[in-house]
Amino acid sequence: MLQQGLTLTIVGMGVVFTFLALLVIVMKLMSAFIPKYFPDDNVNKQVKSKQRKNESKKTPVELGDIADKAIPIADKAIPIGEAEIAAVIAAVKSYSHV
Repeated sequence: MLQQGLTLTIVGMGVVFTFLALLVIVMKLMSAFIPKYFPDDNVNKQVKSKQRKNESKKTPVELGDIADKAIPIADKAIPIGEAEIAAVIAAVKSYSHV
């Protein structure tokens, strides 16, 4: 009886190990072939956005340029009163148990 239990355990672990090894091999093959035949547009967009960020870092930015862009955004902001600020502070304190 004990011999059958050990045999079943070893066979079961062997089956699981074989399945997982095949899964790893198939996933590695898929990661090699899928980008080659089905390129992802999001990856290309991310690469282009990184290139744009690097280019924008090379050019100096004046403080006035940033302020000119920020003022129209600030005009659209919703005014927050002291009661709302107090409510947010109380919620944060109760959540963090401070």
